[in-house]
Amino acid sequence: MAKVWPIQTNFTAGQISPRLHGRVDINKYTNGVKTQKNAYSLPHGGVVRRSGTKYVADVKTSSKKVRLVRFEFSITQAYIIEFGDLYCRFYKDNGQITSGGSVVELVTPYTEAQLFDLYFAQSADVLYVAHPTHHPRKITRSSDVSWSIATLSFTNLPSDFVAGAGDYPRCVTFFEERLYWSGTDNKPQTLWASKSGDFLNMDQGTGLDDESIAFTLATDDVNVIRWMKASDVLLLGTVGGEFKLSGGGSPVTPTNVRVVQETKYGSSTVPPVIVGRAVVFNQRAKKKLRQMIFDLNVEGFVAPDLTILSENITGDGITNMAYQQEPDSIIWSVRADGILLGLTYQRDQQVVAWHQHPVGGHFGAATITVTDAANIAAGSVVTITRSDGTVSTMTATTDDPAPANYFSVGGSRTNNDVADNLAVGTGGVLGINAQDNLSAANPAANIVTVLDTAHTSGLLSITSSDLTRLAVTVEGTSVVESVASIPSVSGGSDELWLSVKRTINGSTVRFIEYIDDTIFVDSGLSYSGVAATALSGLSHLEGETVSIIGDGAVFPDTVVSSGSVTLSSAVTSAHIGLPYTTEIETLSPEVPQRDGASFGKKKSWNRIILNLYETLGISVNGKQLIFRTGGDPMDSAPPVFTGQHDITNLGWKEEDATITIKQDQPLGMTLISLTGELSVND
Repeated sequence: MAKVWPIQTNFTAGQISPRLHGRVDINKYTNGVKTQKNAYSLPHGGVVRRSGTKYVADVKTSSKKVRLVRFEFSITQAYIIEFGDLYCRFYKDNGQITSGGSVVELVTPYTEAQLFDLYFAQSADVLYVAHPTHHPRKITRSSDVSWSIATLSFTNLPSDFVAGAGDYPRCVTFFEERLYWSGTDNKPQTLWASKSGDFLNMDQGTGLDDESIAFTLATDDVNVIRWMKASDVLLLGTVGGEFKLSGGGSPVTPTNVRVVQETKYGSSTVPPVIVGRAVVFNQRAKKKLRQMIFDLNVEGFVAPDLTILSENITGDGITNMAYQQEPDSIIWSVRADGILLGLTYQRDQQVVAWHQHPVGGHFGAATITVTDAANIAAGSVVTITRSDGTVSTMTATTDDPAPANYFSVGGSRTNNDVADNLAVGTGGVLGINAQDNLSAANPAANIVTVLDTAHTSGLLSITSSDLTRLAVTVEGTSVVESVASIPSVSGGSDELWLSVKRTINGSTVRFIEYIDDTIFVDSGLSYSGVAATALSGLSHLEGETVSIIGDGAVFPDTVVSSGSVTLSSAVTSAHIGLPYTTEIETLSPEVPQRDGASFGKKKSWNRIILNLYETLGISVNGKQLIFRTGGDPMDSAPPVFTGQHDITNLGWKEEDATITIKQDQPLGMTLISLTGELSVND
C-alpha cells in the first residue's frame, strides 16, 4: 500500500468541466474542483464562501419580471433602477427611494417582454435608452427623489434615422464625444453618430470633422448590430462577427471612419462588460463568454474563450451580466435557469475561475415525469432533500406480474392510481404517498407532483438517478432574474444587486436584494439594539424556515410566524434569513504508481489538513469539524478559526478520492489550501 501527500495550494481554475476530470496532464487540473457552489475563487488562490443577500423591497408587481440597471453619477452617487412592466423605480444607499411616504416611480413605455432588449448609455445625470420598437428616450435625475423621462428631440435628422417604425435603434453608446446609435430593423448594419459634443444634433452637413457620421458595415451577410462598446476604439458585436471602428489612429470623423472585422464568432444580445481594457461578450448561442483584447502578435483583436475549461457551467445560456471590480474582479452572469454564475477573472494573473451560486430558498412544487415507464430500471431512485437535512427517496420497483413499474416508499404500495404528493405530515415529518401504475397505458399516472404544502422547511433539491426516464422539472425555485453592480455606500467596494423570484408561504414573489459581506443568509435582515428574544420585521419571509445568528452564536432554525421569530435567549445583534449551502468538492488526485496510474484503485484519506482563514461550522466528507477548544467559554460563541485543522479516519472510497467541504450554517468560510496523507491500495 502506497502512501502519498497530494496538495492543492490554490483554486484559481474554479469548477471545471466533467470532460476534464481525468486530464491530470493539464496544469489547471491541480487548481480546479469538481463542484464549487456558493463559494468564489480569490485571485490570489483561496476560495471563500459567498456572502448572503440583504432584502430591500418587493418589486411592484410580483407576477412579472424586472430588470436592474446601473446608474452611476459618481462613486458616491450611484443608483439601481428597477425597470418593470411600464414603470421604473429607484434605489440608493441600500434602500428604496421614497418621497413623502410614497415610492418614487416613473411611467415608461416598456413592457415586461421588452425589458431585456433595452440598451443604455449614460452621461452625467442623463440615461439614454434605446429599443428597436420605441423612439429613443432619456431618463434624467434632478435629485434623489426627482426623476423624469422624455422622448428625445433630435435636430437635423437624416431621413433614415428615427423616422418611424423600423427606424428606431436598438443600441446606443458614447465614443469620442459623440453619441452613437445603431441596429435599426430597416438598416441593421448602419451606425449614426451625433455631431461632436452636441449629442442630439445629427447634422451631417458637408462632412466637416465635427459633423454627424453615418456609416454602414460592408459585409457579405446582413448581420444586425447587437452591441457597441467603447474602448481605445469602438467595438461592435453583430450576429455574424465582431468589428472595430476607428479613425485610423486619429479621432473618428465623417471622412476617416474605418471599420474592420476582427473576429467571426457572432454575438448575442446580452450587453458586454469591460474588464480593464478587455471587452467580455457573450457569443451568439449565449453559452460562451469571450474576452476581446488587442494582441500585438497578430496586430489585431482576438477573442479567446473564457469557458473553455468549464463549458458545461453556462447550461442553456446566459441572459444578463454585470461586472464587480472590487474587491475581487468577478463577472456575474444569470443562467437561463436562474442560477447565478460567477467568473473570477484577472487576466494579468491568468485567473479564470467559474463558480455557481444557487440562492437560498426553496421551491413550492416540482414534477417528476416518467417518460418510459416500461423500461425504468428497478431500483431507480428519486431523491428529495430538504433544508432541515431530511432526505427522502422514491424507488422504482418492478410490478408483479405486470411489466410496468411503480414508485414505492419503504417497499410498500399505496394509493393505487392516485397522483402522488410529497407533503409535510404531523410534526413536520416528511412523508411520500406512493405513485402506482406507471405505464404507457396510463399516462396521467406518469406524472408525480411534489409539493411542500406546510412550508415548514424548504425543499432544496430533487434529483433522479435515471434522467432519461425520470425527468425532474422544478417550478417556483428561488432563482435570480437580473443582476447589476454599483459602488457601495462607502465607495470601497462594489455591490452586486439581484432581482430574485422566490416561493414564499406558497406564493410567488419577487424581491430586490443585494449581496452584503456582513451576513451569511439570503434575503436576510439584521437587528441591532437592546437585548431581545422576539425579532420582528420579517413578514417577507412569512412561513419560511430561517437561519439565525445572534451575538455570534448560531441558533436553531426557526419558522417565521406573524413576521417574527422568538429566540431561546436575548441578543443585541442578529442576522436572520434563508439558509444556503456552500459546497466544494475536489477532483480526484492522480498519484503516479510504480505499476502505472492510480485510477480505478481504492483510496483512503488517512489524514486531511485544511488551511483555513476565519472559518467556523464546516464539515469534511460528512464529518463535522469541532472548533471550540477547552479554553473557550461555553456561554459564548467560539472565535472564528484561522490556521490548520486536521481530520482523520475518513474511510475508503472506490476510485474517487474526492474531498467534499460543506458549510450550511450562517457562518463564514475561507479555504486557503489543503493536503493530507492518501493511501492507495496496490
